Amino acid sequence: MSRDKEIRRDKGQEAGELWARDIASRDELERLDSFHEEIVTSTPGFGFDDWLRMEVDAPHSHAEYIAMAVIAYDKERDDRREIQDAVETLFGDEDGNLADLFEDEDHEQESPDFLQGFAEGALGVLHEWQAEQAAANLG
Repeated sequence: MSRDKEIRRDKGQEAGELWARDIASRDELERLDSFHEEIVTSTPGFGFDDWLRMEVDAPHSHAEYIAMAVIAYDKERDDRREIQDAVETLFGDEDGNLADLFEDEDHEQESPDFLQGFAEGALGVLHEWQAEQAAANLG
């Protein structure tokens, strides 16, 4: 993995952990987990990182599909502002800046490495909480 990709993945992981700990509800984390699992289990040998590197159905991007899953978006409504707000909440910094999400200065190419890191970070927090809860229930 190139140094740039590693940096993007690390930034994504930090953002995912922060979102999971400070912003996300348990339901949102569980919806992200379900979305991730659906992609990973849909095709044997096909991973989330593979999905992030393939073309997705227009008019939405990978980040938008992830955000729509997290907020349980009703696709019948077709509210682009709601989707964009969710993308900014998930992947933006405290000011809603999305610079880390993109590989280019023109904000045309999303970084699959950032998105992979984000999912890993957020789901790591969820799985940590689930393990703690399971241990508490046993004790």
